[in-house]
Parts: sequence; C-alpha cells; structure tokens
Amino acid sequence: MFKLIRRLVRLSKFLLAFPSRLRLLSRCNAALGRLVSFLRSFRGHKNTFPNSPPHILCSDDPPPPAHRVLHFSDPHPVDPSADNPGVSGSTASPEQSASASTDPTTQPKSAWHVRPGVPDGETRYAKRKNEGEYAKLHIPAGKQSLAELPPLGWERFVHPEGNVLFYHTELHVFTDTYIMKDGLADRIVSEARELRDKAAGLADTQTELVLNVTARGKKWYYHYYFVDHVNRRLWWHTSVTVDDLFDKRFRGVTQLSQLEYLLEAYYWSHCEYYPYKRRPSKKVISELKGMLSYAKADKMTSDTSLSQFALDELNSLLDVVNPPSGEFSRSAHPQVPMTCANDVGPQDMTCADDAAPQDEYSVCIAARLMHIFAANKFINFHGQECARLDADVYLFDEKHWEDWMVFKVLNFLLFWSLKEHTLRLRRVWANHIIIRPHWKDFVTRVTNELTRYTTFSTIMLAANMAFLAAPGVTVPLQFIIYGSALMTITSIMVSFVLLNVYANPKFVNPATATKILSDISKKVGIPYLAFAHSLPMALLVWAISLFFIALVYRIFVEAYPVVRIIFGIVYFIILLCLGSMGCMILYFFASSLA
Repeated sequence: MFKLIRRLVRLSKFLLAFPSRLRLLSRCNAALGRLVSFLRSFRGHKNTFPNSPPHILCSDDPPPPAHRVLHFSDPHPVDPSADNPGVSGSTASPEQSASASTDPTTQPKSAWHVRPGVPDGETRYAKRKNEGEYAKLHIPAGKQSLAELPPLGWERFVHPEGNVLFYHTELHVFTDTYIMKDGLADRIVSEARELRDKAAGLADTQTELVLNVTARGKKWYYHYYFVDHVNRRLWWHTSVTVDDLFDKRFRGVTQLSQLEYLLEAYYWSHCEYYPYKRRPSKKVISELKGMLSYAKADKMTSDTSLSQFALDELNSLLDVVNPPSGEFSRSAHPQVPMTCANDVGPQDMTCADDAAPQDEYSVCIAARLMHIFAANKFINFHGQECARLDADVYLFDEKHWEDWMVFKVLNFLLFWSLKEHTLRLRRVWANHIIIRPHWKDFVTRVTNELTRYTTFSTIMLAANMAFLAAPGVTVPLQFIIYGSALMTITSIMVSFVLLNVYANPKFVNPATATKILSDISKKVGIPYLAFAHSLPMALLVWAISLFFIALVYRIFVEAYPVVRIIFGIVYFIILLCLGSMGCMILYFFASSLA
C-alpha cells in the first residue's frame, strides 16, 4: 500500500513538473529558431508566401530526407511547356523592411546588391510609420492641384488599397519604393537599364520589370523580376534556387513541374499589387466565372470540397464578377490575361468595340481571386499523380497514435471521445493545411458542444449541492458526491478555457490556427489537443456516473426494504433500456469509425 502511495506521489510530481519542462523545451526551440533566422539573414532578403485573403497556407513541416535543390536555369518566358517555367514574384516594399541607419541615396554602388524577388505580402502590409509632426502649411493663391509631381519619366499611381506606386513609361518599370528622395529615382533607372541589358534577347520592349529597394542593416538590395503576361510567368536573367527564392521548402515538391501553380499564384499577386494601366481580359473573366461556378457546385454536392470559400461567399463573389448591370470587364486582347492600356489613355474612359479603358479595381478583384485558386491548386498537387481530391485525405505518412496502448486506455477512460476528437482534428488539418470553411464549421461545432457541456455541468453541480444538503447523508455518500462535484467543476473550467481560445478572433483566422496547430504538433502532438477537447464531456459523464452510484447507494443500502424492491424493479427496466440503447450506439459508432 505504501509503495503504491509512493509511486502515486512520484507520478504527481512528474505531472506537475511536466509543463515547466515543456516550457524549457519550447524556449530552447525558440532560441534555435532565432539563431537559424539570424544565419539565414546573410543570404538576402526574406520572402514569404503571399499572405492575401483567404490565407491559403502550405505545410511548415520539414521536407523528407531525400530533398533535392531545385534550380530555375532557363529564364525564357516564351516557352510555357518547359520543364522549368519562369518563376513569378513581386518584391518587398521599400521603407517597411529592416531599418537602415543611413540614407540610400548617399550609399556607394558597392553597398548595393541585386537579388531576385517574389511578392511579399507580409512586407507589403507592414505598418508604415508617420512621425506625427505638425506643420504650418500655406496653399498658394490659385493653386488647383496639390499632388506631388514625380521625377521626370515616372508616373505616380495610387493603388485601390491606398499605397503609392510609380511606373517608368520608357523602361516599363514598376516600383513601390518612394522615389521622391533626390537621386533614388536615378539609381533605380540606372539599375533597370543594366538589368534589361543583361536580359537582352530574353525580354522585349513590352516586358515589365519590377524593381524595389529594401534595406537590411547597413546593406541595400535591389529586388527584381521580369513579367510575361502571355504565359502568366515571372522570370529572372540568372539561375535561381527555389529554397533561396522563397525561403521555404515545400514538402512533397521534388520536380520543377510541380511549381507551375505556385508560380502562377505569384504572377496574379503581381497583377494585384501593380494594377496600373491594366484591365482583365475576357478569357480571365470567363475562367474566373467557371472556377467560381464549379466551386459552388462542388460545395453543394460534396462535404469534403477543397474550395477555400463557403457557399454564401461563392454566391456573393459570383454576383461581384458577373453583376446584373453588365459585364465585369473586357479587353481588346483576349489572349493576354492582363493587358496594358497604353493605347487607351488613363483619362479616356470611353469604351469602343475594339478597346476598353483601364480598370484597376476589376484587375485587383480578378487577380486576387485568381491567386487564391492558383495557390489552392498548388497545395493540393493539382495535375499531379498524387493529386488531393478530398479535404480529409492525407498525402503524406503520419504517425498513428491510435495504435499505442496508452491511447487505447485513455480512449476507454474518456468514453471513446479521444479517438473521435483526434479524427476530427486530423480531418480539418489534413496535410497541415486548413480549408477555411471546414475550419469555421469545426470551430462552430466545438463551441456549441462546449456551451452545452457547460450548461449540463452547471445543472449537475446544482444537483450535487442539493444532494449534500439533504439530511442524513453518510460519509461514503459525501465522498462520492464530492468526487462528482469536483469533476463537474473541472469540466466547467476546461470548457471555459477552450471557449475562451475558440472565441478569440485570431484563432478563427486559418493562418493563426495553422501556426498554433503546427507548434502543438511539433511539441506535444495533436492527440494532446484532442485529449483537452475530450475532457469536458468525459468528466461530465464521470460526474453523472458518480451521482448515479450515490443515488443507488442511498436507495439500495440505506433505504427501507419496500423502497429497495420498488426502485429495484424500476432500475432493472431502466438498465435494460440503457443497455440496449448503448449497444446500438456503440454499434453505429464503431461502424462509422470503420
């Protein structure tokens, strides 16, 4: 007996010290992560997957050991069927990057470095500071235009979202670097000419070039890419490595052909970020309508649709793309996705039969939606042998905790709810990818269940208190009711904690949820989260069971013989009904799991 008590004490000490050990491990992991990030900073500017709504995410898991380094060695944009298509990308915003201690216009040319770039949503949407100073301004008499004139050869454009862009009409260069500082525009023009000279023979005069300036410490970088609208590609004049370009490894991607849709997604991000003098073609609008209509039909006929939009959202998007008043937009060149409007000046808003005016708003809408669909195709290996067709299908091998004996014992003690919640979490997070509508449904379902458990636990706690208040409650009954009350209170506490987590708007966001689930999976494992989800219901059932035992003890041990006979017959009938119903429930539950 004393040995058993001693072992229980050791086990309790271990369990109490377990959270602190986890915190120590997480701190060590965070320190190693910071060290790796610091070492990576020497390789150049950090670019990440575009972070545009609705946050389509890739797996953050490490790649398999047989990971190969992929290179883009042929930058020619004309051949879309090549094994290494041009890579798409848009670069980071200028003044939002790491703070530089000096003025870029005063730096020598040796302090500047040229790097390939990709669309960086995190940097683009980073907070831009305003000094908050006050100034006494005077408007000259007769002054009608207060706009700041750009340098010679540049045009200034305000994006529909509000940020300022600049476009060089001769070199067809886009930049969101603020070039109003003296000398900065000349530096960009000079570097753009050098890049075009290096890409001679690969780019024509209409090929666009995006060139942005970023700072990291005391080093300044040009991040660039060329744009081919015909093939929906972005490319560079030098060979680039995929890992260095995206600063990320993609699990399961071992061939360049598998990056087709990722590169197309970056192309559409470029069109969204730089919509100046563009309009979507008829082909793009028709393709977008078709994808939205198919996604709507798929959501209506399948519970495991891969669409990142809910059914009501698809209806609203179809209304936006195809308004009742007329066509969304049209272009004079249907073979080109996003055509330039050089033949129709920005001030000319008339629409003829062979040409259409520029429409930056339509471009942003179409490009963002096309980006979402292209990125969704990439993460689901669209067009590959291992294409993922259902949202709950796993493409990679995963550990199965259900085979462990500890899991089976806990699953039995938790009334088989542990396995159910584990399967639920795996379905909603298959391949470490969250489908936004399925995640919202999961959060809603969990929230409703926790609310019900809280209500039932409150009623159960009141019943326990009423039982204790009854006269003549013996010591054994008190112990049983105390155990029932403690389990009820614990169930309420766990439900409140989980409700507080799921009520947080950040956790509803799939991007934040993916990060949290990734951390949990790496540190302790998904079954631990499933264990937390199983506790409210299991504790409530145990509390009801203890209350039932206390009631049976009160009736059949302490009551009069007549009462025992009457309630014995009643309990026998109840147990028969419960037994038959329980067997039926277990049969259907086992069939559904199988």
